[in-house]
Amino acid sequence: MWASWSCSLGFPVMGIWGPGWSRTDVNSVSRSADASLLVVGDDFGCINLLNGPCIAKQAPRRVRNSASPHNLGPW
Repeated sequence: MWASWSCSLGFPVMGIWGPGWSRTDVNSVSRSADASLLVVGDDFGCINLLNGPCIAKQAPRRVRNSASPHNLGPW
């Protein structure tokens, strides 16, 4: 058993993509130490919190806005 999971591909994270997302819309993934939660950073400037493992297609999630290069706009 790995101590963490930071890859966007694999069985424990196959449901992390939202409706209409492409495979490039996920920027980062991190799993909690007890493997019960996943945090996903996306191209839309959001942080998504999901139950882990996330194997259901388009799994339920809590979403919070954050800053990302895609939504910051010009300085």
